[in-house]
Amino acid sequence: MKRMVKNIRRLFVGASLLANQWTTGSRASSLLHFKSSIAVCALLVLASLVQASDRDLVQVPPAQIGLSEDALIEITKYLQSQVDDGVVTAAVGMVARHGQIGYFESVGECDTGSLFRLASMTKAVTSVAVMQLVEEGSIKLKDPVSLYFPSFASLKVLGEDGVTLTDVAAEPTIHHLLTHTSGIGYGWFGIPQDAFYQKAGVHDLLVPNIDTLEEHTDKLSQLPLAFQPGEQWMYGQSIDVLGRVIEVVSGLTLQQYFHERIFRPLKMENTRFYVNEVQQKRLVPLYSPDENGGLVKVGSEILSAGSINYSADLSNEGQGKLYAGGSGLVGSTLDYMRFLQMLLNKGSLEGVKILDESTVDLMTQNHIGELSVPFPGHGDGFGYGFGVLTERGKADDLASVGTYSWGGIFNTYYWVDPQEELIGLVMTQIFPNAHVTIREDFKKRVYGAIDDSGFVRRYWYEQGEEHGNPYFNRRQLRVNSAGIGVHPRHATRTETQSSGAMRILIEEDLRSIDGANLYCEIWGGHPGTSHKRVSINGRQKISIPENGTAYDNCTHLYPTFNLAPTDLVNGYNTLQFACDKPGLEWGHFIVENAALDVRLSRDHPDLQSRGLGSFEATVSANTQGETILFEIESNQLEAVSEVVYQARYYGYDENGNGFETDWHGMTKERKPYGMLGAGRGKTHRLEWDLSMLPAQTQIEVKATVSFQDHPNLHFQAAKVGGLEVAPRENVEVSLFSSKDLPNPFWSRVNRKKACTINIDIDPSDIEQADLHVISWTGGAGEVKEYFQLNGHFIPVAEGSGHEVEYSVTSIDPSWLKKGENRFELVSDTEHHGIEILLPGPALMIRSRNR
Repeated sequence: MKRMVKNIRRLFVGASLLANQWTTGSRASSLLHFKSSIAVCALLVLASLVQASDRDLVQVPPAQIGLSEDALIEITKYLQSQVDDGVVTAAVGMVARHGQIGYFESVGECDTGSLFRLASMTKAVTSVAVMQLVEEGSIKLKDPVSLYFPSFASLKVLGEDGVTLTDVAAEPTIHHLLTHTSGIGYGWFGIPQDAFYQKAGVHDLLVPNIDTLEEHTDKLSQLPLAFQPGEQWMYGQSIDVLGRVIEVVSGLTLQQYFHERIFRPLKMENTRFYVNEVQQKRLVPLYSPDENGGLVKVGSEILSAGSINYSADLSNEGQGKLYAGGSGLVGSTLDYMRFLQMLLNKGSLEGVKILDESTVDLMTQNHIGELSVPFPGHGDGFGYGFGVLTERGKADDLASVGTYSWGGIFNTYYWVDPQEELIGLVMTQIFPNAHVTIREDFKKRVYGAIDDSGFVRRYWYEQGEEHGNPYFNRRQLRVNSAGIGVHPRHATRTETQSSGAMRILIEEDLRSIDGANLYCEIWGGHPGTSHKRVSINGRQKISIPENGTAYDNCTHLYPTFNLAPTDLVNGYNTLQFACDKPGLEWGHFIVENAALDVRLSRDHPDLQSRGLGSFEATVSANTQGETILFEIESNQLEAVSEVVYQARYYGYDENGNGFETDWHGMTKERKPYGMLGAGRGKTHRLEWDLSMLPAQTQIEVKATVSFQDHPNLHFQAAKVGGLEVAPRENVEVSLFSSKDLPNPFWSRVNRKKACTINIDIDPSDIEQADLHVISWTGGAGEVKEYFQLNGHFIPVAEGSGHEVEYSVTSIDPSWLKKGENRFELVSDTEHHGIEILLPGPALMIRSRNR
C-alpha cells in the first residue's frame, strides 16, 4: 500500500485527476419501477454563515462582492506570464463570490467561450446525478452494486503478491463507489491490480474508446478489487460504474440523463461527452512538454506517460462511444461555474432546483473518516464527488474548512469555499503537468484578492409605528410559520399576529455606493421551523441557513447576505421574513435585530465632507509567548472612538454556523459578543490570551473602527494573516465535543435530556478545563440544579428572559473522567424551558504531556 500511495503522489502531484461515499440503499423493485455594534458591521460579513441568494449569475464590479480590482488585474498578468514563458499556451480564470462573477479572463490560444476537456471534473456531475436518484428513492446509498449488475456479486480481492485472490468480505455499495473506497482502481498506480486492468484494456479512458459504458462496466466486474471495500481510499473508476447505474435506473444514456436533468435546467449549453466538427474549433488544443522544455501540440496520436495513455481526440465525435462518468465531459468555464454555483446555493440556480439543500450538505461532508486523500490542493477528506477540507488539513491549505474541490488530469481545477462564498476556476490543457503550478498560484492570488476593507454605513431596523414598524409585543420581530393564522387555537394569540415584515430607512443616494449587505440576529425557532427566507423589496429572495431547525433543534444564527445596489431602493426598504414549511401548525423564529450596510467608496461625498476621505488604519500584531498584542496604526487616530477585534481560528463554534475554524463571534443586541474584544488606550491595544487555544497556524485578525462623531459609520481594516499558536513544550490544548446530542436538546415538564463527551486525558494531567455552551434562557421552573456535568451543577442559563447566552465556565478537573463525561439538562416548566443550542456543550482542555 505504501508503494501505491508513493506512485499516486508521483503521478498526480500538481496535476491531479479527480474523484468521489454513503447513506441509505435501492431495491430492485423500485429500480425496475423507475426505470422509465454597530462596530462589528463589516466584520460580520465573514463572521456569519453566508447563504447565497438565488440571483442570476452575472458579472458585476469586483468591489461589489469584496474583491480588489487591482489584485484581479495582477492575476491576469500572472496567467499571461505563464503563456509568455511557455508553461502553457492557453488559460481561462474565473472567480465568483456572493453569487456573482467578479473575474473572467482568458489568455493565450483561447477565449472565455473556449471548450476544455474536463476529465475528472466530470465526477462531480455524475455524483450529482446519483444523488438526484437517491432523493427520488430509486437508489439507496447502502445498496450493493450487484443489485444493478449481478456480475459484481462474485468479486474477488487481490493480495499484495499480485496472485492470491480472496472472496470479498462485503460487497461494495453505492456509498463505496461515491467515496472511492470500493477497491476499483485506474490501472495506473504501480500496484498488482494494474496488470489485470491493462490486460483487459480498461485503463484506456483518455484515448478514443469504442466500448459502450455497459461493456466497460461488465469488464470491470470481472477484475479483482485492490482491497476490501471501505478499508482504504484509492482513486479509480468507481464513478464510471455509477454512470452505468444511472443508465440502468433511468433508462437513459448518461449523455441523455445529464442533458435532461442537469445541463438543460442549468443552461449548461456547451457541456457534453463528444463534440462535433464545429465545436472542435472551440476546443483548446492539448499540449505536452517536450524534452527541451518546450510544448508540443498533441493530435490524434496516442501518447504515454507512465501507464497512462492519452490523446487529444478522445472527445471528438465519432472517435468513441464510451460515456465515461468519471472523466469524459467537455465543457466551457462558464458552464462549469453555473454547476458549481448551484452547489454553493445548496442545490438551485436562478430559480431552478437540482438537489435538496440537505443532499448538498451530505455531499459536501467528509465521508472517509480518518482515511485521507493523497492529492495536494483538494483537502484531506472526501465527500460525494470531490475532496473536502477538514480541520486536520487546514494548515496545508489557504481555503476555509468545508471547502470542496477537484480538477482534471489535463490541468483544470476548481474549488468552492462556502465560508467565503467563493468559487475559483482555472482551466488549461497540458499533460503531463507535474511541473506546472498554475492551479496553486491562481488559488493563492484569488485569496489575496479578497478585500472587504473600507467604509460602511449601517442602518438598523427600528421598532415602532414612527419608523413604519408596528410590532406585537414591543420586543422583537416574530416570524410565524404558515398555518398559525388560521389555526383554531393559535390564531387568537397576539404573537401570531406578527406579519414578519420590517422596513429599514436608507438615507443614501444608491448611485454613490459600492454594494450592500443585510445582517441579521436570529434566534428561537420552534423545532421544525425550516425553510426560512427573506425577500427584499420584492426583488431578491434569500434562503436563511437552517442551523439545525430542520432537524428539530432551536436556532441562533447571525447571517450576512451580500446585496447589489439594485436590490435596494432610496428611502424605505421592505424586508419580508417567512417560514415556508408546509403543514406546520405551530412554529416561529425571532429576528432580534437586522441592519442594512452600505459600502462607501473613498470618494463618497459624505466621507470627503467629514474629513475621512484619506482615513487609513492598519492592524499591527506582536506575538509574545502565549499572547498576541494588537493595536491600530492610523493617520487620524484622534477621530477613532472604538476598535473591535475579531479573529479567524480553530475553536468552539459559538456562533453556531457549523465551522470550528471560522471568524468567531457575533453581535447581541447590536453589540459585539463573543469576539476578541475592544482595544484600550490611545492606540486601542488589545491583548489576546492564547493559553486556551489549540496549536494552529493561519490565524487571521480583523479590526472594525468606529468614529467619535459618526455612530453609524465604520471602517474595516484589512485583515492580518499568518498568525499562529505555537506548539507548547509538554503541554497540549484540545477541543472535545459531544457526538450524541439529543434532538431537540431541551427540557420541559421534567423531561431529562443528556449527552456525553469522551476525553482521552487523565484528570490528574489537566491544568485547566473550560466548558463552552450556548443556551436559551426559557426558564428551569422550580428545578435548582438544571444543568449538570457528572453530577456537578453548572449555571449556564440563568434567568427566564428568552435570551441566547454564550458562557465559558472554568471546570474543576476533578469533576472530569477519562472516558465518558455526562451532561444532563432538566426543567419542570410547561412552556419554553431551557434549551441547549447547537453545537452543544464542548470542553477545551489544557493538559500536560507525559
